[in-house]
Amino acid sequence: MIIVLNTWYLTGQKLDRTDFLNFLYTPILFVGSSLIFYAFLESPVIKTMMIFLVTVSIFWYFNKIFVEFYKNQVWQLSSFKPIITYLQVLTIWFMGSAFFGLIILLNFSLVLTVIILALSLVLFLNQQIWLADKRSSSGYEWLIYLIFLFIAVECVIILEMIPFSYYFKGFLITSIFYLFSQGLLINLFKDNDQPSKKNYQRLLIFASSLILTVLIFNYLIIK
Repeated sequence: MIIVLNTWYLTGQKLDRTDFLNFLYTPILFVGSSLIFYAFLESPVIKTMMIFLVTVSIFWYFNKIFVEFYKNQVWQLSSFKPIITYLQVLTIWFMGSAFFGLIILLNFSLVLTVIILALSLVLFLNQQIWLADKRSSSGYEWLIYLIFLFIAVECVIILEMIPFSYYFKGFLITSIFYLFSQGLLINLFKDNDQPSKKNYQRLLIFASSLILTVLIFNYLIIK
């Protein structure tokens, strides 16, 4: 509730609904995932460091909003990319580690884990495109999200089968998201500000290669 009120107070009167929601769900998911992740920590020192990390990160986020909206004459969306990407990376690691841990320790539902993690990754991918201010008018954005949703689902299923620690599984799912999202932005918008047919062809080659790798790996794991 405090996060919602702070975000609304600092940005709500200056943004449209889409921008406001993009600023809102980042700290909510970050704090929520950190609370679940915190429950898996055992060392008092690590727990203290965790609390310090979350506190500093949230302070940094809201301080950035305050500086951009109240001290600068014109706020720049691109200036939020470092802090939001940083929070995304930590959130995915916390969330991935926690849910893989729930599966291992408490036999939590794999289906729910796949749904929650995959949709969260797609939501963060959408936010990366929003941060880059690269909304397409061509109507092909649904294809990007559909491809990434498939990749995310397959990756979560594969990681659940591999006998790694849940912390390392969280790290792997975080790395997959970061590499795909940054690779997407580089490949899709390499030549100009708006995606062209050539850019989408490049994306399809990039995504198809990744999907093929995931399917082959999935086949080898199941076999």
